[in-house]
Amino acid sequence: MDCKKHLERRAMCCVVFSMVVFTISVSLAIYLHPGFSLFDPNSSLSKMGALKDPHAWVFDWGIILTGFFLIMFSLGMSSLYWKESHKFYSTFLFLIASFFYVGFGIFPYGTPYHTPLAESFFLLASISIFLWSFAAIIEKEVLSGILLILMDLSAYGVYFFYQILGFPFAELYGGIVVAVWSVYAGFVDARKYFEKKYGEVPKVAKILLPPTA
Repeated sequence: MDCKKHLERRAMCCVVFSMVVFTISVSLAIYLHPGFSLFDPNSSLSKMGALKDPHAWVFDWGIILTGFFLIMFSLGMSSLYWKESHKFYSTFLFLIASFFYVGFGIFPYGTPYHTPLAESFFLLASISIFLWSFAAIIEKEVLSGILLILMDLSAYGVYFFYQILGFPFAELYGGIVVAVWSVYAGFVDARKYFEKKYGEVPKVAKILLPPTA
């Protein structure tokens, strides 16, 4: 199997791996920090990975590993969409965002680079979803494009009410928005392009999705 096809095939698996690693690491970090609350307006998820915290490695390494899988996902998707769809620009921008994601795990809470890296990731990820949605609308996938735009906007709405809902909750919701888009792009949409390009469907897509008509 050529490297390009292998990378594109593995992009779908990387979506699952990134979500599993993120869920486990964040859940374990919360368990190890009994005083932590998702609904605290003066806290953040990143505080669980703060410098000198004895359990910081759980959160920070979870972020780094999650970011690695996001990079592999973005590379595979960019390769798949290259010269095939305007969605390429979205996935390439998300590739850049994924490096920032790894960065704020390498530079944990309490270091000068952490906040700029984290904010850059969320901003670029949000723009990536908007670009992908507009590309979908251009390619006559209007319903999915509009729904993803609304979902992306809802993440900003939750941040607006962080004093009520809690800042960590707003961060987590933003992550869920990115995860939903990644799953849709990586499984539902990418499957069509992969099947058209190679005349087959990756096994992971066959397991999680019924055969196309």
